[in-house]
Amino acid sequence: MKTVPASLLMLGLALSNVAVGQSAEPIDPQPADFDWQMPLTVSGDNGVVQFELPVEVYQRSRQANLTDLRVFSTDGKPAPFHLLQQSGSSQTQQRKRDTVQFPIWAEAAADPTDQISLRVLTGRDGAVEWKLPPPNKQPAEEKLRAIIVDLGATASDESLVAVILSQPQDLADYQASLAISRSSDLKLWDDVAQSQVGWFSSTDGQQQLRNDQINIGKGQGRYLKLRWRQGEPAQFPTISALWRSRSVNEPTMHEWIIEAQPGRFESDLTYQASPSIAATGVGLQLAEINSILPVRLGRYRLNNARPQQWRFRSAIDATFYRLLRDGRERQSSHVTIRPLAIEQWVLRTNSAIDVPPKLVLRWQPDTLVFLARGNNHILAVGASSQALRGWWPGTAPLAQVAPGYSQADLRSLEHAVASATGAAPAVPTNRPATPVEADPPQDQRYWLLWATLGLGVFFLGFMSWRLYQQMSNETDAS
Repeated sequence: MKTVPASLLMLGLALSNVAVGQSAEPIDPQPADFDWQMPLTVSGDNGVVQFELPVEVYQRSRQANLTDLRVFSTDGKPAPFHLLQQSGSSQTQQRKRDTVQFPIWAEAAADPTDQISLRVLTGRDGAVEWKLPPPNKQPAEEKLRAIIVDLGATASDESLVAVILSQPQDLADYQASLAISRSSDLKLWDDVAQSQVGWFSSTDGQQQLRNDQINIGKGQGRYLKLRWRQGEPAQFPTISALWRSRSVNEPTMHEWIIEAQPGRFESDLTYQASPSIAATGVGLQLAEINSILPVRLGRYRLNNARPQQWRFRSAIDATFYRLLRDGRERQSSHVTIRPLAIEQWVLRTNSAIDVPPKLVLRWQPDTLVFLARGNNHILAVGASSQALRGWWPGTAPLAQVAPGYSQADLRSLEHAVASATGAAPAVPTNRPATPVEADPPQDQRYWLLWATLGLGVFFLGFMSWRLYQQMSNETDAS
C-alpha cells in the first residue's frame, strides 16, 4: 500500500496553520486610524461626563449607527462610552406672589331686642298723647362681609394651586370657615374651595399651630371672593397666591441642508448624506415662489437579475410647496417619518424643475456618555468597514459606563467642551514597534488570508484525491 508522502501532508498542515494564524484577534484602534478627530476638554472632577454629538460627527461618519466612533484619552487608550438618546424632560416650578385685597363692608343687622317703644298718655280732658324715644344719633356699624382678591396677570402656563392667608392682627387665636369662589368678570362666580383656617397658640405662648393654606380646585378667572361661613370676619394682612408652572424641554434636533446632484436616471436628483443619520423629518427647500412639487423620496437598489440593474425604491410620497397668500409666504413643513437612514437620498418627480430644491434632514442627536480619564480626550470618527472588522467593538452597555446612574443623574452630568475640530494633537501609540515588512497593510493582509485559505483547501483536496487513487489501485490489485 502506497501512502501519501509525509512532506505533502506536512505542507497541508502548515498551510492550515498559517490560515488560522492569519485570523488575528481584534485590536484597539488608534486616533490616527480615523479620518476626523475632535478634541474634548473636561474639568477632571467627574468620572462620567456627557457630550451631545454635533452635526459634524454625523457628516464625517462612514458607518450606520456610528459604529466607527471612538473616544480616546491623551495617552491613546480607548475610553468606555455609550451612545444615549435623551428624551424630553419637564420641570415643575412654584412661585408665591402677594395679591391685592378689596374688602366688602355692609351695615350690621339691627338688634332684634332694640324695638321702637310707644308711650300713650291720656290727659284729664281725655286727650291722647304719645311719646317716641329720642332718635339714635350714632351711625350704623359696618361689618366685613367678604373680600375680593385680585390675583393679577398670569402666564398662560401657570395654574393657581392655593391661597395662603396671614394671621389677623391683634388676634392671638383665630378660627373660621371660608368659602372661595372665582370669576373672570366680577359678575359670574364659580365655587372652587371651602376650608377652615386657624391659628392656635400654646399655653406659654411660645409655639403656634396654624392652618393658613386653602387649596384651590380647577377654575379660571383673575378674581377670588372669600366669604365667611363660620367665625367672625376679620381682615388678613396679606393674602398670597401660590402658582405652579411646568416647562417642557424638548430634545435637541439637528438639521442638515444638502445640495442636489444628478441621479442615475434623467428625472432623478440625488443627495449625498451619511449612513449614520437616522432622519425623523424630511423637507425640501424650494427655490421658486408659488411652486408646488409632488415628489417621491427613496434610494437606489441593485436588483437580483443578471445582469444587475439599478432600481428606484420609494420610501416617502409627499407634496412640498412655497406659496404667497395676502403677501405672506407659506411653506410646507417637514414630513415626520420613522427613523430612516439612507446614505444617498433620491428624489423623483414628474414635474419640471428649473432650480433643483435642497433636501433638509432632521434628526435627534445622540448623547455621548463616556468615562473621563484626565482633562483631555479625543473623539474620533470615520473608518471603513474593512478596518472595523479588525477592531474591538466600540460602544459599551450603559451599566458598564455609568453603573447606578439614574435618568436624572444622566441629565445632570458634566458636559464636555469641544475644541477646534479637525486635526487632533498627536498621541502616543500602544502598539509595539515592528518592522514594516513584518506587518503588511490591512488590505494586503485581508487578501493574503483568503489566498492562504484557498491554497490550503486546494492541497487538502489534492491529498484526498491521491489517497483515493491509492486505495482504488490496491483494490484492483487484490
